[in-house]
Amino acid sequence: MTSRAESPGHWLDALADRIDGLDKADRDALQTYLGEARIGYDLIAPVIEPGLRVLEVGSGIGALGHYLASTGVDITGIEPADSGFDRIARLAEHVNAAAGDTGFSATARSAEDLDPGTDGSFDLIYSVHVLEHLPDPEAALAAMNRVLKPGGRMVHLCPNYRFAYDPHFAIPIPFWVPALAKALFARRIKDHSEVWDRLNFIGAGRLARIARNEGLSVLFHPGVMAATFARLNDDRVFRARHNGLAGQLAGWAASGPFAGWLHAIPPQWASPMAVTLSKPL
Repeated sequence: MTSRAESPGHWLDALADRIDGLDKADRDALQTYLGEARIGYDLIAPVIEPGLRVLEVGSGIGALGHYLASTGVDITGIEPADSGFDRIARLAEHVNAAAGDTGFSATARSAEDLDPGTDGSFDLIYSVHVLEHLPDPEAALAAMNRVLKPGGRMVHLCPNYRFAYDPHFAIPIPFWVPALAKALFARRIKDHSEVWDRLNFIGAGRLARIARNEGLSVLFHPGVMAATFARLNDDRVFRARHNGLAGQLAGWAASGPFAGWLHAIPPQWASPMAVTLSKPL
């Protein structure tokens, strides 16, 4: 079992070092997903406590789940592995082999299928860049709520499409019309059009309405957009994914004279958005 003293960054770096045989594209993708695992850990670290039962929705390559399990966290993972994400499934096999027997595994199922009769209940449910891919966010969040214990919390990180930009393809969404963006940036989207077509373009307003309809309180985290923009200057692989004009401007904004303004943007209007949804006792 991993010691709590071993940071997730050190553990994930060691994991990457044990994975061989990847081409450059897969190696860069691995580093991207490991970066998201670090972000995911930072997201939930303030609320992880001994004895909690945790559900990860959209486990991806499984790196964060393996790390948490190695520290003794009782964690369950689900991963739908839809088409368009074949690389995730391939990298997950490498991660599972390199991580060894941590006790963590992710089952291939969707969030909408969660059921308290078969899954039990959880103290904490979290996701990292998953909500925007759900075909029916209302049904998925309702199912998550059904398996959330009274007094439990969900923590989610995803793009906020109130901010008219899509980070998957690094393109703006003119006038908040996805069909117009697809037409204008068809060449950029065409090789992964199935990913674009499955985006639900969820925004803070829709997410808050769903949560309140489920009887959950809503708290948007400040400073997430500023931290993401700063990452453009610190993370080579992340910067390469956002190498267009928008990414360059965001990197400049994070280090330029207007960096303080980023922290002043209300979190409901910033992207990405991190939100805690709490269930009353």
